[in-house]
Amino acid sequence: MNFLTGVLSDCRGASFRSLLLTGRQNLMNVTWYLIPLAAAVSLVWNASRYESTELILIRSGRMFLQIIVFMAIILGGLVALSYRL
Repeated sequence: MNFLTGVLSDCRGASFRSLLLTGRQNLMNVTWYLIPLAAAVSLVWNASRYESTELILIRSGRMFLQIIVFMAIILGGLVALSYRL
């Protein structure tokens, strides 16, 4: 049983269009989870490499920015590819 089948069986009688519209409005956009995820990954990665707190914070800040820029480039590419679909 996949997610869509479970949701459709829970909403007996609701139209598919109304289900999608109400489901979209009630959920937070998943991309906002990428910012704290990038921060956590960069902090844990650099904390496992270095012992100095100052060095950990400097390098994890740089790595965080690199991750965010990389994800922005990927997002821009996907938006460009999906333009006028």
